[in-house]
Amino acid sequence: MRKVQMLAVLMTLLLAACGKAVEREAIGIRSFGSQDANVEEISFRSGKFKLVGDLRMPTTDGPHPAIIIVNGSGSQTRYANDYLIEIFLRNGYAVFSWDKPGSGESTGEFSDVLTQRAAILVDGIEVLTEHHFIDSDRIGL
Repeated sequence: MRKVQMLAVLMTLLLAACGKAVEREAIGIRSFGSQDANVEEISFRSGKFKLVGDLRMPTTDGPHPAIIIVNGSGSQTRYANDYLIEIFLRNGYAVFSWDKPGSGESTGEFSDVLTQRAAILVDGIEVLTEHHFIDSDRIGL
């Protein structure tokens, strides 16, 4: 009986570690140039990585179309393209970007860069499609 209990506990821990647990934390209103945005920090898992990023949403009622900013090569964080956010917000778009693995608050290192980056992007899109302030039919890159 003890072995069954221990197995059940181990399975629960394993599932929790591998799942796409999404954590959201409201940061508040932040200005991007002349545009204010409701900012939410979002953490999510993708494979062996934990990604941490910001979702910036217009202060108007949603749901909003969304843009995902995908960082280029090198170690970049969610703040690398802040200058673009004002433009998207002004046009009614929410903007989501995250720290690349090994940068900022995200964890891990790439071993198969293209495949892993593609998987992270797919998981990031999934996070947005489940957000109640995002129009899941209007997500772009």
